[in-house]
Amino acid sequence: MPLAGLAGLPHLFRNRVSLRFPAGLLGTERLAALKLGAEVVASFVPLTAQIDFDYVDPSSGVANAAVEPFIAINHAPSNVVLPVGVDGDRIEMRSTRRVNSADIRSVSNVAILQAVTATLAQPGPGQIDRVVDVPGLVAHALGTPPSLMHAAIGQEPVAIVHDDGAVLTLD
Repeated sequence: MPLAGLAGLPHLFRNRVSLRFPAGLLGTERLAALKLGAEVVASFVPLTAQIDFDYVDPSSGVANAAVEPFIAINHAPSNVVLPVGVDGDRIEMRSTRRVNSADIRSVSNVAILQAVTATLAQPGPGQIDRVVDVPGLVAHALGTPPSLMHAAIGQEPVAIVHDDGAVLTLD
């Protein structure tokens, strides 16, 4: 039985994972996203897994849907609902066990990691409403986040890395 939350992702990514970056990032934002992507791969993807690298257009609606296990950097696929929404330098938390609702502005220099599932319609004979869950990780770099390499990340579904090794967790 795989572990829960972020700690369970290496098991779910053991065969193959799609690494998705938004097209059009420039300069320091692109560098921060690529660095975060490299550290996420080092932390959550087994060495034997096949990694498919893709640039995606986050504004493309249904065409941006995740269809296989994925890691999305600085965006969420269209078929994912995030417990912690990210909009520029603002984060919105909703419906976590500890926080009913929060809107925090002017956030910088953090990495937000969220173990999520994408809902994918897969109708079959006699099951026109059948959906399957596709496991994934959505990671956002706000400003220049600290390294993940010393962060104590466990079975929580959401971790906000805000200093070298310092983690705020939400469940």
